[in-house]
Amino acid sequence: MAVPLVGVAAGLIFAVSATVSEGEDIRPAQADRSEALAELDRTVGAKQDEVGALRAEVEQIAVERGVSDRDDPVARQAGLTEVRGEGIEVRLDDSPLRGSRVPEGFGPNDLVIHQEQVQAVVNALWAGGAEGIQLMDQRIVSTSAVRCVGNTLILQGRVYSPPFVIRAVGPVEDMEAMLDGSVEVQMMREYTDLVGLGYEQTPQETVELPPYSGTILLEEAVAEKSRPGARTGSSGSDRAG
Repeated sequence: MAVPLVGVAAGLIFAVSATVSEGEDIRPAQADRSEALAELDRTVGAKQDEVGALRAEVEQIAVERGVSDRDDPVARQAGLTEVRGEGIEVRLDDSPLRGSRVPEGFGPNDLVIHQEQVQAVVNALWAGGAEGIQLMDQRIVSTSAVRCVGNTLILQGRVYSPPFVIRAVGPVEDMEAMLDGSVEVQMMREYTDLVGLGYEQTPQETVELPPYSGTILLEEAVAEKSRPGARTGSSGSDRAG
C-alpha cells in the first residue's frame, strides 16, 4: 500500500512545482543573476544618458540667457563643470596568470584588483592636487563611493569589469609624487613584477574630463579651511570639501 501512496504524493509535488514555475526553473541559475545585474546596469546607463542630455539642454539655455555657472568656482570644485589640462592616466588590471602559472605562495586573491587598490590611486591623486578625477566613464565627486564585488567595480549604480581606468587633471609631478609615496600603490607595482598584476601610469599632456552627470545627495559638509589638508572622504574613495 505504501508504494501507491508515495507515487500519488510524488505526482502532487510535481504538479504543484510545474504550476508554480509555469514550466520554468524555480531555482534560477547564477547566469540569471548575472543577466539581471547586466540589465540593471543598462537601465542605469540609459537613465544617466537621459539626465546628461537634459543637463546639457539646461546648460545651453543658461548660456543663452547669460546665467550659466560654467565659470563658477564652486561648481568647478564640485565637479559640475568640464575640466581640461595636463594630467595622469592610471590603468589597473587583473593578472592573466592561472593554474600552474601562478607562482608558489600566491593565490587567486593576489591576482585581482581590489576596492582598496582603486581607492589608493584615487586618494593619492586627490592628495597630489587633482582638480578632477574620472573613473572609467564617470566623473568622481564628493559623494562618489568606489565599491568592488568580486573582480567587478560598482560606481554610482554602474557595473564595470577590469581593466579599470582612472584619469586625473592636475599637477603631474605632485600627483606622481603622491602615487610614489603610497604604500598600496608600491605594493601593486611589486605585484606587477611578481604575479603580472596590471599597473600602468602614464602622464598626459591633455586630459578632458566631463562634468558629473549623476545626482548629488549631500546631507552634511565641512568647510575645507576648517580642516587643513583634508582631501579624502570618510569612505576612503572620495574627496572631502
